Amino acid sequence: MMKSDGCTCFFDGNWRPCCVGHDYDYSDGGSLKDKILADWKLAKCVAMKRAR
Repeated sequence: MMKSDGCTCFFDGNWRPCCVGHDYDYSDGGSLKDKILADWKLAKCVAMKRAR
């Protein structure tokens, strides 16, 4: 079962859904490429929320 700590060590904002998704992606493990893609998805999600 996956657990999320939210947005630990991340600047303030309404990013929790982005961070939870990132935690979920990381919990699956995977290759370095998978982790880079998870980080990219986090950055894209935060950017989209900031644009609103």
